[in-house]
Amino acid sequence: AWAGASLIRDPLANVLAAKAMGLDELHVMVADHSAWRREHAFSDRPDKGRRAASIASLVRVGEACAEAGIDVGLTTWVMPHERYIDGCAGYLLEAVEAMAVAGCHVTEIIFDAEEPWTMADGARAWTWNRSAERLRIRLAPLREQPYEVRFGVTGIGYAREPALDPIAEWCDFVVTDAAATENN
Repeated sequence: AWAGASLIRDPLANVLAAKAMGLDELHVMVADHSAWRREHAFSDRPDKGRRAASIASLVRVGEACAEAGIDVGLTTWVMPHERYIDGCAGYLLEAVEAMAVAGCHVTEIIFDAEEPWTMADGARAWTWNRSAERLRIRLAPLREQPYEVRFGVTGIGYAREPALDPIAEWCDFVVTDAAATENN
């Protein structure tokens, strides 16, 4: 299951609830950049949504998950702008390393490649190709020991396949994006 701000605010209560539901894996949505289209750095504060979670917060979530026997993954929105890619990759590298030092293994990183990726200002086929390759290169160390992180991509039903293909090409899996909402 994907979990966001509530998991970060109160890891123990949310991990215990996940355990009680029988979940064996939680993915932390590390930032809400869903409304972004213009070029930004990953670390910028969005007008809507929230800034990326602190590394210390992710470590606390990882420790709670490890204690409960629940695998932990990280999920982030992604944009095809160089500054964003570089900041996102640096953040993920730092997070996975800090979590490993604390004794929690990040099993997967999923890229949520919806509108911030497919409808980003200036996004075209060459942009997606170049940006996906830049992301792959920057995150390659996480595939190796001691981390051995798997990578995935998700995009909601109407995400354009040609935009997702460059990331999906090097990822280990694709996940169907499904969300429980009040009205469905």
